[in-house]
Amino acid sequence: MMAASQVAKHFDHTGNFIFPYNRQMTAGIHDPAQLQDILSHWTRLNTVRMWMWTAEWAAMMYYFGRRTYDAIQARMTSTQVATAKTTLV
Repeated sequence: MMAASQVAKHFDHTGNFIFPYNRQMTAGIHDPAQLQDILSHWTRLNTVRMWMWTAEWAAMMYYFGRRTYDAIQARMTSTQVATAKTTLV
């Protein structure tokens, strides 16, 4: 768990890449060319972040879906075994 926390800190996409642009925009940008440049970088980084979140969501849905499927299969198998045992008696 600690290792995952360290990896997450190292790859903090939002804090390392997007927040600096947010701070620049919050401070106020008076040059339209600079604003356009910052917004284009911010938009690109935000799109990358969105795709990272999408991949994370898909991985979690697969993980929990697979666990649910395995649990259902195990329950069905144990029910079939129990039914077969009572039929043989």
